Amino acid sequence: MTLASPFRSLASVAQHLPFHLNETDKVNTAFRRWRQDDDDEAQYHVELWTYCFIRRYFLMKFTRDALFNNPADVDALIEQAYVKVQDHLSTVADSAHYASWVSVVCKNAFLNYLRNLPQAVSINQEDGPQLQGDSLEATFDIGMLHQGLREAVDRLPEYLCDIAYYRFIEGLSYQEIGRFIDKPLPVIRSYVNKAVRKLRKDPIFLAYVGRS
Repeated sequence: MTLASPFRSLASVAQHLPFHLNETDKVNTAFRRWRQDDDDEAQYHVELWTYCFIRRYFLMKFTRDALFNNPADVDALIEQAYVKVQDHLSTVADSAHYASWVSVVCKNAFLNYLRNLPQAVSINQEDGPQLQGDSLEATFDIGMLHQGLREAVDRLPEYLCDIAYYRFIEGLSYQEIGRFIDKPLPVIRSYVNKAVRKLRKDPIFLAYVGRS
C-alpha cells in the first residue's frame, strides 16, 4: 500500500460531503436531522462522513509505522469499525456526541488490534502505539480532555484546523503532517505554534482542562 494513492482516493470521496471531515459540529447536526426528522439527505451525509472518517483514521495509523504494513488489516479494521457503528447507532443517546462516539469506536478497534499483534511488536517503543491503563477514572479524564481538545480544534480558524488535528488529535510529527498537507515544514511549525497560542486562550477548552 503506497501512501499517496489511498489518501487521494479518500479525498475524491470526501469531496462529496457538504462539510469538512473535521467539522464535527456539522456532522452531529446532520446526525440529529437524520435520526429525529428522518432526513434522507442528512443520512447520506452522515454515512458518507462516517466511512471517510473511519478510513482516514486507520490509513493514518497504518502509514505512521512500518510494523503495520498489511493492507488487508487496514481494510478489515475499516469494515469492522464501520459495521460496529451501523449496528450500534441506537446506543447514541445524544446526537451532539455522534462524531466523538465514532472516534472512540475506531480507537477501541485499533487497541484491540494492537493487543492481538505478535509479542515481537513492542507497544512501548518511542513514538510507538500506546495502550491506555485500566483505570476507569483515568479513562474518563482522558476521554473528557480529548473531547474538549477535539472541540477546541474545530473552533480554530480554517487554515489551522487540519494541521492542528493531525498534530494534537492524531499525534503526527511535523514530517508526517508534511506528507498530508502541501506546506513546507517551517510553515507547518508556524501554524502549530499559532494553534497552540489560540488553544491556550480558548476559555471552553481551559474549562475542560480544569475539570479533568
